[in-house]
Amino acid sequence: MSFNLDNYQPTDIDNTEALVQWLRETRIDEIECLLPDVNGMMRGKIVPCADFIQSLDTDSLHLPETLMHVTSWAKWCRSRHARCRSEYS
Repeated sequence: MSFNLDNYQPTDIDNTEALVQWLRETRIDEIECLLPDVNGMMRGKIVPCADFIQSLDTDSLHLPETLMHVTSWAKWCRSRHARCRSEYS
């Protein structure tokens, strides 16, 4: 089975089983897990599809929370609820 983007029609995926089936049918190799940090820069990781499917059952896919707390001045937020401080603020 080949996957042709020219004829691609979005599929309604409303549960985990449908997602797993779609991933296998389309032969997706990797999943990009991305979130914006406090500055709007995308951060995340690329996960092999088999590991992603396994993580759906085990709830084992995690991104480092500290990754989301780097300021635009390359400083770390001391608390996720506190405002970030640097020598420029």
